[in-house]
Amino acid sequence: MRILVVDDNETNLRILERQLASWGMQSTCVSSGAKALISMRREAKAGKSYELAIIDMQMPEMDGYEATAEIRRREQGLSTRTIIIAMTAHAVDGEREKCLGAGMDDYLSKPVKAHELAEILDRWSPGRRQQREPVPTGTPDSDFMEQTFDASLLGSLRELQQDGSPDLITA
Repeated sequence: MRILVVDDNETNLRILERQLASWGMQSTCVSSGAKALISMRREAKAGKSYELAIIDMQMPEMDGYEATAEIRRREQGLSTRTIIIAMTAHAVDGEREKCLGAGMDDYLSKPVKAHELAEILDRWSPGRRQQREPVPTGTPDSDFMEQTFDASLLGSLRELQQDGSPDLITA
C-alpha cells in the first residue's frame, strides 16, 4: 500500500514513518497540505497514486480540511479514490464526525498509538476496501492524565529508535 503522511511536526513524521517501515510499509512524508497536493500530482503524472493518506488537521499554510477538500475535488470523475485518515490532537466531542463530514474516511487521535494505526491500516487495506464505514478506534478519555501521558506510548517509541538517529522521545 502506498501511503502519504502529512504533518507539520517533524517528530510526528519520523515516528509514523518508522512505525510504518517496521511493518514493511513505505511512506512519503510531507509537512503541509500544499506539499501533499504537490506530491499527489507528481505521483499522478508518473502514473502512480497513494492508496492512503494520513493527514494532520491542524497545519499552517493549508490544513487537513482544505487539503482533503482539494483532493476530493481532483478525484471527481475518477475511478480511484484515496483513503484519507484524519489525524488530530484536537480530540474533542464532535471532531471525528466533523472530519468524516469533510470527506475523510477514518480518524486517528494523537498521540497515535501503534495498535490503533494497525487497525486503521488493516481496515482500509486493498483487500478490505469494500468495508467503507469507519469503525471508532477510540474515544477521548475523560481522565486528564491519560490524555496527556500514555506510558505505553514511550515503549512503542523506544522500539522504533534506530542507532545513530536523533532520540524520538527527547527530540
